[in-house]
Amino acid sequence: MAKVLIMGAGAVGGFYGSQLSSAGHEVFLVARGQHLEAIQQKGLRVESASGSFHSKLPASSNPQSFNMQPDYVFFAVKSYDTETAIEQIRALVGVHTQILALQNGVENYDLLSNAFGKKHVIRAYCRTNSEVVEPGVIRQQKFGQIVFNEDNGKPTDRIVTLRNMLEKADIDFVIPDDIRRAVWIKFTWNSVHNVLTGLLQKTVVELYKDEFMIDLMRRMTAEILSVAHAEGIDLKQSDVQEVIDEGQKLGAFRTSTYQDRERGKRLEFDAFTGAIVRLGKKRNVPTPVYDTLNALYRGLI
Repeated sequence: MAKVLIMGAGAVGGFYGSQLSSAGHEVFLVARGQHLEAIQQKGLRVESASGSFHSKLPASSNPQSFNMQPDYVFFAVKSYDTETAIEQIRALVGVHTQILALQNGVENYDLLSNAFGKKHVIRAYCRTNSEVVEPGVIRQQKFGQIVFNEDNGKPTDRIVTLRNMLEKADIDFVIPDDIRRAVWIKFTWNSVHNVLTGLLQKTVVELYKDEFMIDLMRRMTAEILSVAHAEGIDLKQSDVQEVIDEGQKLGAFRTSTYQDRERGKRLEFDAFTGAIVRLGKKRNVPTPVYDTLNALYRGLI
């Protein structure tokens, strides 16, 4: 069984940590605030579509306090905490430690790889609709899938080992031929739906009630497509159309950015709007829609 450090045991990390613990792995949770206090006092409770779990797991705000070297780090902190979290785990990453990059956005994998080397970092993302409904309690309603692979599309030993671990823990996964394209499809989804639901404080279904809003989404995806192609990503028009089509079917879906705005928490917009603006400038690709959206979000700070 593996030693797994959940770096960011919130709605995403806590959900996967609970599943891994139920499968017999030794799981350590890094959290903070009232959520951490509740986990320490009462344990972590997860209410999911596949059942409920209650785990009493080691939890701390400082991963070094566990005094162990993890086999895996499920890196699931918000993007704005990436650099701080990297420094927190730097001394814990051993020769065989693998870091699963589960964050939103398209820039964090490079930060992790620059810090630890590509041989320690697996490019990935997750699809899960989960929420911390109260300190120490996570509710997961849809999906729960982890998507990962090597950039060349050829599963190596570390990919196969991770696949086997997730399979035995009953965690849904996909190993795509082109993980970079897959990450950008998820990034497109976030950069449309998270951005608009967080800014307007509307659920996803409400966005699609207005033809002008749908037109805005199409202009947003056109900019993402241009930036992706300039970055050498094989993102297709059919991919971005599928993002729009999928969004129309989701109903009253509450994105993580919507949840954070509702709770008055710091917003992760820079991983979406900021990233598109930065990459557009880097590649000389105009991004007027995202320039505007990024400015509007900055006005909320």
